[in-house]
Amino acid sequence: MTRTRSTYRVHFLKSLPLYFEEVATGRKDFEVRRGDRPFAYRDLVVLREWDSKKGYTGRELVREIGDVPLRMDDAGMPGYVSFPIRRLE
Repeated sequence: MTRTRSTYRVHFLKSLPLYFEEVATGRKDFEVRRGDRPFAYRDLVVLREWDSKKGYTGRELVREIGDVPLRMDDAGMPGYVSFPIRRLE
């Protein structure tokens, strides 16, 4: 069964200003997150900039998961996954 765009999930995630800016400028093209969600190839990730003192800043970036998320258990981070993110075309 193939998935259509309407069957992909959208994940809303907090992103600290330092990391948000790195994604915004293209210097960071991956995410490492707790594997507590069903992240999957081609799902959308909405990064919402979060300042620990002010809360959400209103800035958002939309990215697509570019490959199958990898479990980080063998890298000493049990329960975490890593996945590349890319701009939508």
